[in-house]
Amino acid sequence: MFLKFLKKIYPDLKLYYFVRGKPIINDITLQDLKNNPECVGIFDIAEVIDSGVRSPAFVYKDASEQAKKLFDSADIVLAKGMGNFECLESCKDSRLFLLFKIKCLAVSECLNYPLGKMILKHNL
Repeated sequence: MFLKFLKKIYPDLKLYYFVRGKPIINDITLQDLKNNPECVGIFDIAEVIDSGVRSPAFVYKDASEQAKKLFDSADIVLAKGMGNFECLESCKDSRLFLLFKIKCLAVSECLNYPLGKMILKHNL
């Protein structure tokens, strides 16, 4: 819904949506998107890219060359999920925003927010 909203406001905006090529925990894969009628609309909004990463978060050194180039050239990077927070939180980059729900006490205490809170953190 968020990406749909962005495209409506900025119709010429080029969006890339990174997914896993193979299942990792509960992350959606490229094949999942193609096979699920509720998900196929993403292909009208963004170019879907297999990041090449085989972990529950975006690990830059493990990413495909295409994913690295897109990451490096992006004006804004929105990384969704706790795994991405845990992996990218130490990456201080003004382009990076982390969107996630606090699911563990350690993160709750680190950020001083309650369990279950939705966070959009600008990772300066």
